[in-house]
Amino acid sequence: MKVLISCGGTGGHIFPAVAIAEALRELRPDIKLYLAGLENSMEEEAAKKADIEFVPTKARMFSGFFLRSKIRSVWTLLREALRMRRWYRSVQPDLLISTGGFVTGAPILGAILSKTPFFLHEQNVFPGLANRLFASRARKIFISYEESKKYLKAKEDAFVLSGNPVRSIFFTLDREAIRKKRGWEGKTVLLSSGGSIGSDSFNDLVSDASIILQKHPDLEWIHTSGPDVDQKILEKYQKTPRLHVYPFIEEMPELVTAADLVLSRAGAITLSENAFTGRAALLLPSPYVASDHQKANAASFDAHAAAKVFPDADLYDPQTRKEIFDSLEELLQDGALREQMGRNARALSRADAAALIAKTCLKEVGE
Repeated sequence: MKVLISCGGTGGHIFPAVAIAEALRELRPDIKLYLAGLENSMEEEAAKKADIEFVPTKARMFSGFFLRSKIRSVWTLLREALRMRRWYRSVQPDLLISTGGFVTGAPILGAILSKTPFFLHEQNVFPGLANRLFASRARKIFISYEESKKYLKAKEDAFVLSGNPVRSIFFTLDREAIRKKRGWEGKTVLLSSGGSIGSDSFNDLVSDASIILQKHPDLEWIHTSGPDVDQKILEKYQKTPRLHVYPFIEEMPELVTAADLVLSRAGAITLSENAFTGRAALLLPSPYVASDHQKANAASFDAHAAAKVFPDADLYDPQTRKEIFDSLEELLQDGALREQMGRNARALSRADAAALIAKTCLKEVGE
């Protein structure tokens, strides 16, 4: 049994791919896995860590205003699709599972050209371009939100509401043990992040954390800032007691599990991990993402009372900042509200998402 998985660009596409790979190995220990993506990328590093054979491919983002750039993107796609077709004919994988990202176009088109069954997984409410383009040809389309159906041209029986797979480590974590290890027993923990690469406006917002911290002596605020932070903001961080700032935190699953409240963007992975852990959240969707998909993700959580959302927040605006801090204050003071919000979030999660996707794909190809 051979399976190719394609993904790329961000953790939002890569983490589900690895989770599905792990589920496939649980079901078929003898399976041979491949992962297609860009060289020297996050997905190549993920493949190495997961002991998956890496298949390098090339791609150009289909974006921008210039016709020449779009023509180059299409040319690269077609050239790589033909190369991938040769790879399919040589290796003869039984199926392809694609979890999105612009790099997945060539592996999907190569699968079509070689008549290899393929499956799509979409993490966001509004699907990415590759999934929108090829949905009608997919054997099954695994979606994380019911609302995604209206954006994808496919028959009703092609859709499977699977949810978004979370990293396997989440199934092993003990909240109380983590809090004890970190000295957080009896304390309230607020976790914030503007995304893996950081956000200037988000970091600036957190630099005013003292407004909240001085009202809550039992509060510990943990923030991931990304690698590049303005020096003036860093100085404000350093002068704020109980504000703990890190460029990147490897143990993020531990922190999400241990936190009482999350302040974050609305990326697919962030929301799926919040939901899995039943974490109350205040969401500030990033306006700088493709098709404004974070706003749609956040709106779904808002509709289920699973998060408080500021959909078009100008984080530099004093009035907006006051409203955000007022909402944080409300959530910090009202434990019952946090618990109810967490229960609503957990109801949106499917703990068996990766296993469901793996089982369905194998069943569809007769394995």
